[in-house]
Amino acid sequence: MVIEGVWPQPGHPDQITRMTYTPHSDGSVEQAGETSDDGGKTWQPGFDFLYIHPKS
Repeated sequence: MVIEGVWPQPGHPDQITRMTYTPHSDGSVEQAGETSDDGGKTWQPGFDFLYIHPKS
């Protein structure tokens, strides 16, 4: 799943943020974030998170 939209930041009022969610076979989900300051022509990595289920 990909979510993209304008997410204004200080000094970057038109910055676009794109978040990509990728499910993995072990049940974890990766969330990768990227930003663009040129209308989506180029993208810079912002973060890469991994969500896992806690062990019982």
